[in-house]
Amino acid sequence: MTRERLSTWLRWAAIVAGVCLLLVVIGARAPAGAAPSGVSVSAPGGQSSALAQTVADVAGPHISGPYTSTTKAYAFNGNVSQLPHLKEAAPPLLPEVDSGLSEAIGPPGVTDPVVQKSSGTSGPGGPSMPSPIKNFAGLDFASTAGYHPPDTNGDVGPDVYVQNVNAEIGIYTKTTGALAALPFSFNDLFASAGTGTACDANNRGDPVVLYDALTNHWLITDFAFTGTTALPGPFYECIAASVTGNPTGSWHLYALRADDDAHKWLADYPKLGVWPDGIYMSANMFDCHIDCNTGGFQGTRVWAINKANLYSGAALQSVHFDVSSVFTALPSNLRGPVPPAGTPNYFVANDQSIFALDVFKFHVNFASPGLSTFTGPTQVTVDTYGAPPLTIPEESGNALDSLYNRLMVQNQYRNISGTESLWVAHTADNTPSGLRWYQLNVTGKTIATTPVQQSTYAPDGSYRWMPSLAVDKSGNMAIGYSVSSLTMHPDIRYAGRLVTDPLSTLGQAESTLVTGGGGQTVTNRWGDYSSMTVDPVDDCTFWYTTEYYAADGGDWLTRIASFKYPSCGAVVSVNHTYLPLLENNPPPAQGWINIMREGFEGAWPSAGWTLFDNTGHAYEWARSSCHANAGSFSAWAIGGGSTGSGLSCGANYPDNAQIWMVFGPFSLAGATAAQFNAQFWLNTEVNQDAACFYASLDNNNFGGTCWSGNSSNAFLPNNLDLSNVFHVGSLLGQPNVWVAVEFRSDTSVNLSEGAFVDDLLVAKCLVASCPGQPSSPASANTGLLESHPASLVRPTH
Repeated sequence: MTRERLSTWLRWAAIVAGVCLLLVVIGARAPAGAAPSGVSVSAPGGQSSALAQTVADVAGPHISGPYTSTTKAYAFNGNVSQLPHLKEAAPPLLPEVDSGLSEAIGPPGVTDPVVQKSSGTSGPGGPSMPSPIKNFAGLDFASTAGYHPPDTNGDVGPDVYVQNVNAEIGIYTKTTGALAALPFSFNDLFASAGTGTACDANNRGDPVVLYDALTNHWLITDFAFTGTTALPGPFYECIAASVTGNPTGSWHLYALRADDDAHKWLADYPKLGVWPDGIYMSANMFDCHIDCNTGGFQGTRVWAINKANLYSGAALQSVHFDVSSVFTALPSNLRGPVPPAGTPNYFVANDQSIFALDVFKFHVNFASPGLSTFTGPTQVTVDTYGAPPLTIPEESGNALDSLYNRLMVQNQYRNISGTESLWVAHTADNTPSGLRWYQLNVTGKTIATTPVQQSTYAPDGSYRWMPSLAVDKSGNMAIGYSVSSLTMHPDIRYAGRLVTDPLSTLGQAESTLVTGGGGQTVTNRWGDYSSMTVDPVDDCTFWYTTEYYAADGGDWLTRIASFKYPSCGAVVSVNHTYLPLLENNPPPAQGWINIMREGFEGAWPSAGWTLFDNTGHAYEWARSSCHANAGSFSAWAIGGGSTGSGLSCGANYPDNAQIWMVFGPFSLAGATAAQFNAQFWLNTEVNQDAACFYASLDNNNFGGTCWSGNSSNAFLPNNLDLSNVFHVGSLLGQPNVWVAVEFRSDTSVNLSEGAFVDDLLVAKCLVASCPGQPSSPASANTGLLESHPASLVRPTH
């Protein structure tokens, strides 16, 4: 029996039946109006946790939750070059459980009023996409386990590009395209830690890689389970988070159970996004515990994952909801300036019954998970389009699965001068297929119900599909995709628009990254997705990866390429744009990358920070509105803790204080210069009570400078040159570095308030001849304060 997708009415009949079943299941969990009850789910390592549960009914899809779980942490300590790097046999092909579940809503003859038939909007001789800056080979079939399809995915960081194909990872230097370490597999990585789950030996694909520029950490994920047709579960999402910004080093490992004992559902097609308060994830859930071919689609599950746990190696907290009759909901992925505080993560799905995009809001509360909410949808009405074809033709190969009109990664979030947008794309139309893309306005948490712009790019008779788009800091967009027809092998191409181009048009004519040389003959599945991302160093350079063939057969190849619009603004550092802008600090010079930037305008302590003192936590550094250098808040040395949290502005600091906040570890590998900058406010006894700015190589022995006196009710700049730290020396090139701010007082004379700090910044330079760092404040030696070098062994309690 040949596999073909269900017709629209038949698919919806199946979904309606599935929804009815899901409602019965949800009702068994906790009937509407009934008091929530604890539900026990198993977690890796034999742990279990009670699921806090409430049920929320909304119009349209049924939403149940929140449910919580905790996942045990494991670790790989060392360098990935130490892994065995053995080529593994690919597991047998699994059934396409999502076959028939991304059916387009309109028949092939539906009119598309926003189709763009020209390659660019300026006509012949008009502007084309910029030429590649880099264009090098990625992972390939011959050197990996040889999955079909490769599901190519990747992301870019300050120094390297990390690519993953199904179950395997390659790390490439950005400058040369050479491997920074031998490719390794998810099985290699997880088996080294021995989680006792399917993640150790049965990683099965659907990989994702993300660089979290907010915290300078990497994430790589895929799913794992045993079986081929009957899949008894449990089903895992295997998550690895880099300990530092160096992905060739150590990793925290988690085998997140994606199903539960009562609902043995395969979490298929997982997609993830970075957000300030967590990592968000979605998956399409299928009942596979008896037979994936007959179990059926059960809805979408969405998660919020506590990234403070991820990056510290603590037990992993997650909160999830179940959503019926929604297919492939993509979480928003942050690029550029952060959203305003309290902004939810936006999940977007293509509505399967009307021409609309369904937008949901996920507010997580990790401190009180039961207060977390997943609400919606708000339906954004879109222009009509024809149903994509079932398959894409290619020369001398199989007809390739189009994946219909499911949204393709990623759901990109951009905040440009206060205007907040989501950018998404999918395949549309039939003769031929084209690339439908949208910009949605979500400024101020209000979801506009019509797109800012939308269009279908179909400039000639070839078929375009498998799109991925991204937007640079100036608002220019680029979209990468595959192109095929009966008379050509699949190419890798890209097109785009400048922010100045007419709305709803790709004004920059498409260019070719790779001309295909062969057809795929072993399976009809192609890629499942590709990946367009933006370089965090300049927030301008696009990086794209996907698959192609050089010859007919099954030996797929992948490509990694970069390009940049010349009009994109001057180079800025990653975290000047990724973290809240600080009024008194201009952008860093070219070559500088901000590792940490903290303005205390959001939740505190934020990721990477630890707090402690020698008074039994009676006083701690805390977010305060008493004084601020920029924005509304700074950190007050005595404003937190059991006693300090009750103090009012103007209170005196205590005697015998030693109150610390420490950030790290972070890497200065490859750095030619590095600085720790801050703005600070002081009112202390001269040469007795002080605020100290330190750095360390072991989080134990710290050296730096202490300041005392009165800053005349103003914030003064201070910097610590990390290439020449008192008592510690140069930290350049070191893989693990910590910085700290300490407030100390002696046994007598305690004055009002003591110390505040604001606009903390750690930056490094990576070029051989490093220019001056404009965001480096001048020395605070203004005559108002006293300073002296200092070293201290940090207390261990």
